[in-house]
Amino acid sequence: MTAGQDERFGSPLAIWAARGGLVFCAGAALWRASLYVFSLAGGVALEVPEASLTFMPIPDVLFTVVFLILAATVGRPIKEWFLEAGIIAGLLHAATLVSYTIIFNGWTGGEALGFDRLSTYLHVALPVVICLAFSGRLCQIAWRRWQATRRMRAA
Repeated sequence: MTAGQDERFGSPLAIWAARGGLVFCAGAALWRASLYVFSLAGGVALEVPEASLTFMPIPDVLFTVVFLILAATVGRPIKEWFLEAGIIAGLLHAATLVSYTIIFNGWTGGEALGFDRLSTYLHVALPVVICLAFSGRLCQIAWRRWQATRRMRAA
């Protein structure tokens, strides 16, 4: 067994906080994808602030699936695929949300995804914080594993 193979994400409280955060991120992504699909299927033109939330329906569906899988497996011993998927998905989701916020805020003169709207906090700010915290914890675990592996090889 490699070094740190049986390591877990953290305390039971940390595991449940991570699960709740990942489920929240999955729900927000699913809400954005559903908003796009229902507006398209119903032929309803959304106003700019709501339409700005529908900027990436296909990645939102993929993020929903990935975050739900990560939430279901966060309490188990951490495997390499979990570290890689968690770090990549969390950082990619945060980077995507931040970049689209900057772009849409600039294009619409602050009308879309402005920080005076609750939807910006629910669909951008909170998921970014959750994803960065989750990925940061996984980066910390990966760093410790890498150091332990180096020490084992040096010995």
